[in-house]
Amino acid sequence: MNWQRFQTYNEAPTRAFETMCNQLFELWCRKTYPESLKTVTIVNGSGGDGGVESFATIKDGTIIGMQAKWFLESITSGQFVQIKNSIKTALRVRPSIKKYIVCIPRDLSSDRIGKGKKVVEDTELNRWQRLKNELEGDYPGLEIELWNETQLLTNLQDSDAAGIYRYWFEKSEISKELIVYSYEKQKSGWLSQKYTPCLHIQGQMQKSILKFVGTLDNRQSSISTLNALSQQCSKFLKACDDYLQFVQEHSSQEKLIRVIQRTQEQVIKLSGEIKCAIDALNNDQQVKSSINENDWYIDFAQLIKLLKENEQLRKNYFHISEIKKTAEAIQENEIYTIISDIRFQLDYKKYLILGNPGTGKTHGIANLVESLLNDNLHIPVLIRAKDINPNSNWADILKKSLGLASVWNETELWQALEALSYRAEVNNVSTSDTVVAKIIPKILICIDGLDESKPYDLWYDRLREIEAICYKYPRLRFCITSRPYVFRELAYDDSLLRNTLSLASDGDVPVNELFQEYIEYFHINIEGCSWIKWSLKTPLALRVFCENYRHRSISGIEKSSVTITNLLLKKFHIIEKEFNSKYETGYGDRELIVQNSLLAIARKFLTSTTVYRNDLIDSLTDVSGLITTAHDYRRELIDFIEDYGILQSHTVYSNTILEPPKIYYSIGIQPFFDYILALLITNQIQDPSEVTLTDTLVDHKGALQMVSILLLEDYGYLITENKSFRDNLSNNELFDLVCFSLSNVSPIPASKYIPLVKRMMNYNSDCLKSVVNKIILPVSRIENHPLGAQMLHEYLMSFETAGKRDIIWSVPSYLSYSGNAPWKCYTKINLNDKRYELCSEDKHNGIPLVYAWMLTTVNNIERVGYRRELMKWAFTQPFEFYKLFEQTWNTNDPQMKEDLFSIAMGTVFMLEKGHPCIKLFSDWMINNIFAPDKISLHYNCAIRYYSRAIVERSYAFGNINNEDVGKSRPPYHTSGTIPLNREATSGTRMGGFGPIDYDLARYVLCDPIDRMFFSNRGSDSDKTAEDIDYTCYFSEKEIEEILTNEEIFLTEKCREKLRESQLTYKKQRRIWEYLDDLIDDDADTTIPNLKSPAYKYNKEADSFLLEHARILEMELLEPNQFVLSAAYAYILQQGWNEEEFYGCPNGGKPGEVIGVDIAILRQHHPATHGSKSRIMTFCEKYTWCARNEILGYLSDRLPFRDFERAPSLLNDYGLLDDFPNPAQELYQNNPDNIMEKTSWFIPEELSPLINESMGEDAIRHWIINAPTPNFEKWIDIRDFNHEIVQEKKKNWISLYSFNSVSNTLGGESLMWISSAIIANEKFKYLKNDIINRKDSLVYNLSNPEDLHSSTETQCYITPKEICWMSWKNECYNKIYNISIDDGDFVEYTIEKAVEECTANYPEYGDVYYKLPSRIIRELLGICDGDGYKYYNGEKQLEAIWFEAGEKWHDSQSYLCVDRENLLLQLERRNFKIFWTVRLLRQATSKALEKYPKLHSRNDKCWLVWFEDRELKTQLFSEQVD
Repeated sequence: MNWQRFQTYNEAPTRAFETMCNQLFELWCRKTYPESLKTVTIVNGSGGDGGVESFATIKDGTIIGMQAKWFLESITSGQFVQIKNSIKTALRVRPSIKKYIVCIPRDLSSDRIGKGKKVVEDTELNRWQRLKNELEGDYPGLEIELWNETQLLTNLQDSDAAGIYRYWFEKSEISKELIVYSYEKQKSGWLSQKYTPCLHIQGQMQKSILKFVGTLDNRQSSISTLNALSQQCSKFLKACDDYLQFVQEHSSQEKLIRVIQRTQEQVIKLSGEIKCAIDALNNDQQVKSSINENDWYIDFAQLIKLLKENEQLRKNYFHISEIKKTAEAIQENEIYTIISDIRFQLDYKKYLILGNPGTGKTHGIANLVESLLNDNLHIPVLIRAKDINPNSNWADILKKSLGLASVWNETELWQALEALSYRAEVNNVSTSDTVVAKIIPKILICIDGLDESKPYDLWYDRLREIEAICYKYPRLRFCITSRPYVFRELAYDDSLLRNTLSLASDGDVPVNELFQEYIEYFHINIEGCSWIKWSLKTPLALRVFCENYRHRSISGIEKSSVTITNLLLKKFHIIEKEFNSKYETGYGDRELIVQNSLLAIARKFLTSTTVYRNDLIDSLTDVSGLITTAHDYRRELIDFIEDYGILQSHTVYSNTILEPPKIYYSIGIQPFFDYILALLITNQIQDPSEVTLTDTLVDHKGALQMVSILLLEDYGYLITENKSFRDNLSNNELFDLVCFSLSNVSPIPASKYIPLVKRMMNYNSDCLKSVVNKIILPVSRIENHPLGAQMLHEYLMSFETAGKRDIIWSVPSYLSYSGNAPWKCYTKINLNDKRYELCSEDKHNGIPLVYAWMLTTVNNIERVGYRRELMKWAFTQPFEFYKLFEQTWNTNDPQMKEDLFSIAMGTVFMLEKGHPCIKLFSDWMINNIFAPDKISLHYNCAIRYYSRAIVERSYAFGNINNEDVGKSRPPYHTSGTIPLNREATSGTRMGGFGPIDYDLARYVLCDPIDRMFFSNRGSDSDKTAEDIDYTCYFSEKEIEEILTNEEIFLTEKCREKLRESQLTYKKQRRIWEYLDDLIDDDADTTIPNLKSPAYKYNKEADSFLLEHARILEMELLEPNQFVLSAAYAYILQQGWNEEEFYGCPNGGKPGEVIGVDIAILRQHHPATHGSKSRIMTFCEKYTWCARNEILGYLSDRLPFRDFERAPSLLNDYGLLDDFPNPAQELYQNNPDNIMEKTSWFIPEELSPLINESMGEDAIRHWIINAPTPNFEKWIDIRDFNHEIVQEKKKNWISLYSFNSVSNTLGGESLMWISSAIIANEKFKYLKNDIINRKDSLVYNLSNPEDLHSSTETQCYITPKEICWMSWKNECYNKIYNISIDDGDFVEYTIEKAVEECTANYPEYGDVYYKLPSRIIRELLGICDGDGYKYYNGEKQLEAIWFEAGEKWHDSQSYLCVDRENLLLQLERRNFKIFWTVRLLRQATSKALEKYPKLHSRNDKCWLVWFEDRELKTQLFSEQVD
């Protein structure tokens, strides 16, 4: 071999030789092990190769290694040592190597005669043989093979390696540089009119192709998904094994065991499949033959059913529930999606991209090619189908596209291209330890515009060859773009369509995302006409607009000028000028030569999709001005409009070389021709009613759309007025055309049809929502459009009651019914479309107005989404939201009104101090809600709550005075009477009344309202704060010990108080003894009531009920009667009626007529026990609003009562109910998902095994003897590196943590840590009491989980409200204690450092948070937080809360604060922080089921504090058994 001709392609010879050997090695492996080869892996050659350049893995686990050594001259002893060391390294790293191949570029010398004719014994060949024998002796089973120059030449001369030889040893034309050059020529040639790099934005097409060829991010994402599924399988198998082991020793259920064992076998198979898939993804290896899809699908239904039946058995509950939980976790996976994703990345060799004209296919594929060439991994080859004769084979296609000599055959071409892949792979192999998957560089053959080259059936043949080509050359991939009609004749399941992406009709990237790039590129200044961005509906319209207005400033442009028809009209005028100028015709643009020519051409395309060039030329013969005495412009005109893309040509080749190819034309930019066809129809008429819809036009949907726009724009004529259209189109087609034309014409002609649109909206729910989707939403961002959101608002506001509107507007989507009803609905308002997400450019009377009205929905999950989207927008545009609020707040839908006020509150609290919108809102609330003449109009407690919060925020920022804020603070003084319905007084708490069912009556209305206002709860004690009950601080035993201990000095006052407390204990004991005697006595044990109650309920309630009984003309009125009467009256007031909402249900029998609420109940399950249903009936919606109205009414008139406060008129409406906070909803995600993705903080093993023993005795021994953790590691966290911090490492200190960690033995450690602060000088008393184990203190501190405060609320409150609302009362925030020092009482107060709250979300249920308590927040300046991160006024992160693991299993919770800042602030205020730690060691629940007599527990508590910078601990509670 002539190594002087070895082509290194600017690489070092060593690297080039390694690359060639890798390619030969893989080819040899595929031929030698055709069935058993699993993978061939190329490794890094920069010192980290592990003794091989590449290695092959056989399916039995055997590995074959290959090492290449560029030893071109005689091989020295040192080089033999290198070979030996490489082999040893390879065997150490990969012990499964059974064959090792060494490649060198020369034959070893075997001459035995050296210089001076001396016999040479130590030849190269001898030294190789000794090395081989030595290593094969040291490693039995190892075979070492030498590929010397002769063997390499033999391999290269193999017919399958011809291309490899040509690439490396002949002056190859194929190189990366050639491919780059080929693309650059295309870019400056045919692509120059179709591709502008700076205008490209990556869309779905490009993302999908990148995933198809392989990117590390996509690959790692798929591996992560599979790893998670694999872990779920492992947990399931472990749970099953635990249960089966458990039932061996206990009673068992044979049927359940059989099903578990059968399912286990299936999951084991699935685990194997997952492992194969992960290996394939890691190695970029095809999975087609290695994955059995049937093993991925497991039916858990029977197992879960049996588990549920057996779950109630207490003796095996935890074992059963663990199996059920893990089975359900596996079941939740979208297996089809997972498999499809794997096959898409690894198995498919061809990717077909289909899209209509103007959707960005060419732009996308060109940018993809350019970006791949720049990335230096995958190597794309761009081919324009139009340039290719479909009769050509792949060799001819490639040679023509790359400009190669004819000497290359197909095999050589594919191998040469693969050689580029090997070079790229060697250069891209990573040395990083973090890379878990490798990506083999692909040669991506990109064929653009298949529709431009006929006949298509020949292309079908080429495409069907791809599978075989890629099987032989696995580094090849193909991507093809085309219009859809090319494949229309194929069966839907044809293999050619198997891997297809269909682009959206309005383009791969939405226009609004492209807009800014385009206007900047074309140098257009729109000068405040932002509505233009939303008026242009397609990428084509945007392009035409920019071409029409390039280098111009636009200020007073008419809205009609940007309709698609007027844009095209203007475009054709420009084309006329360009044609006349280019060919110097002497005509002006008024002669309309181009337009008239296109009209003539359009007639040809009415009956045919393709037209022969000569026929097209003939069709232009009669066009005036094209043929003159001096020149015939027909051919130039056809070429000119083809260059513009209006026409598209393709060449049809004959099967014989004698017949020349023919050029045919098809429609290029479809909307251009749609417009011309529309002109063809409309230009012939004077009266639009004369327009006739011919059979040839019926199927031209685009042309019909253009006709409908032209008739409406130019004649003010709607197509439904035309008899021909009505006769030839269906009602649905007419409806769609009407909607299209009204949403695409300019505002003036559209305004004429407002009454028509409102009639369409009023027909039924489906029509209303369709009009919103097809007319209102598309135009709502066009400023002041007459058919936009403002029209919808006026229409919806016109309803007399909420009920009349709700029955067609607020019904849940897909509400079915066999009969006819206006509420029957199969349409969903399309706000989940990305185009309609709110952005900062949105005005209040646009899309946000639609969102505001969506708040009336009975779907609470969707309602939260609408609220969240409005909240996000309001934060960016507070003034626009203020306008929206002013416009909509007086809606007669109470639920919508509540949500608008909630968003107003969220907006105000998220704004910075000094923002003028804060005062704007607070002034509005003072004038419209809290003014003396207005407050009686607004009983709704939610509205009052939000309004008061807004005013308080403004007051806190100094915007308003004491008098104004006082108006907002309850109680309020109102007059008047809430509406009541006497008929409803016949209802009961347990039976409800009318539509108010048992659950609504009892849990939503009667029980909570009765408890808050009509009970005898609350303390009326006259006891003063100075009266101290010392029995709270000293136990009877402690008092006895103090009084009898002569060494303890006591003052007389102290002694007297202790003796009084001693007597109190004795009196309490005598009372209990008396009661015990009564109970033991057989006599009548009734204890007479010594004091009869003066009132039936309470003084105020009795008077209130009597007053309202008189209003109802009744003698007596029970609380429940009042509540049901008020609620039912309110429901009727909203428009609820029996006929429309309830109907006459009869169980689905013939003749049944049901109302909308019954239909909802039949499709959606209602909530119970006072929860809100995910999808409510309208009765439930109105009941919740009625409750808020009644609560507000009662709060003005009756004292609020609970067990811990004296009855009084309420001053915080947060105690009445739980009110949604949209600002919190904005930040909250699924807490289970958050926990699953959050990293643990584990400074040391919490449940370490102390020996290898297993079983019941081993668990008991572990519980007693497991080591105590080092608390300092868990509390004082230095250089914390966690994803929640997202900034440089910082020192934190833990205020709270909970850690639950089990081990394989069956033991678990639960460790709670909580904190509090105390005045420095008082800490000695606390420490002394802890040392002496003072009962009251031990009781208060021995459970750190309870060592927290809470904000006073009805039930739920969000972290944001706690941080924002300083007027709210913090409860349980202090622990008061009394000790004795120097003979007298010493009082000290412990301030809790942690607060707990619970928020409720319809999507997630209850979510629990820990946050710094009020005193800590004040110390750190915390004024905002979202439940996970808490910030001071300077937006600096001061506290974090995170949870990891799985709730009720191994899990962790942590609340940390800035260490330096906290300690500094504590020192300044003379406070000291301390912690209580509880460590509980016990058996896991499953272990307890397995060993029922294992009741050992080791439960200890410590006081922990820092003293002289050293952590001190004091054990103060322990229970070991």
